Amino acid sequence: MLLGSVVLAGGQSQRMGRPKAGLSIDGNTFLGRAVETLLLATYPVLVVGRSDHDDLPPLPLEVEVIFDSAPDQGPLSGLVDGLKWHAAHQECDAVLVVGCDMPFLNVEAIGWLAAQMGDADLVIPQVDNSLQPLAAIYSLQVLPAAQKLLASGERGPKALATQVKTRILSEKELAKQDPKFRWLRSIDTPEEFEALQRELGS
Repeated sequence: MLLGSVVLAGGQSQRMGRPKAGLSIDGNTFLGRAVETLLLATYPVLVVGRSDHDDLPPLPLEVEVIFDSAPDQGPLSGLVDGLKWHAAHQECDAVLVVGCDMPFLNVEAIGWLAAQMGDADLVIPQVDNSLQPLAAIYSLQVLPAAQKLLASGERGPKALATQVKTRILSEKELAKQDPKFRWLRSIDTPEEFEALQRELGS
């Protein structure tokens, strides 16, 4: 399987109160840290931003950037945009889709997740009975189903799990790779960001 990636960086960050992509973390930015990790394990790496009027932090030259075709319509819309781009470029079979706010994403976790896919079209972690669609791998074959859901008014990628051949990874399975599920951790609020900075000694 050839694995590409999509970073959804077009959210409104309402709980954080400011865009998360450019927040400084350990000498980098959230988005910069994410794409540098993804470049070590996936290709091509695509960032889907909110609009070309929003400033994204500097990114490596190898990273591709597009903008939401329909801003503020939820992560499913950004996912569809990303899948369409990858399908048009035909350089991978599936994509890892993540948010830009996952500071502990790492190459080992990406490789492990990819190894769980088998013949599924979607492999997705589940923690506390909640699916994690922004830490999941999607075959490009799910694009028609994703487009159909989007046209029906759906905004969240979780709905895809009932529409395509899906492997849901339980907490027991996830714990074998990382007992604390650290790589799945996202930073959503100023309080979480401050705690992260203390944790990293920033």
